[in-house]
Amino acid sequence: RRSGRRRLYNLDALLEECSSWRPTRVHCAAHDFGSGLADSLDVLHMSDVMVAPHGADLINAFGMREGSAVIEILPPYQHGCPCSMYEQMFRLENRVKYHAMQTRNTSR
Repeated sequence: RRSGRRRLYNLDALLEECSSWRPTRVHCAAHDFGSGLADSLDVLHMSDVMVAPHGADLINAFGMREGSAVIEILPPYQHGCPCSMYEQMFRLENRVKYHAMQTRNTSR
């Protein structure tokens, strides 16, 4: 769970909707990487998909198993943003599939 401008303000509603999609096959949960990578490895290894706003937390997706996917939520304003950095890294590594979507949230 993030704070500040990269926070997903409707996170609880998103998790509820996601969990109701296929409740017997899908488990949606929020995870805080602030506890460190060692504490997060079990969660990463069990995860099929990681959705995260653009930022340093995306590097944790490299701890996911082969064939999993990461979805990066990009800001609408990308002036000065190295926004293709993670895409390039995941494509070079080619174990975790990279996808991106752009938010319409105009907060800066």
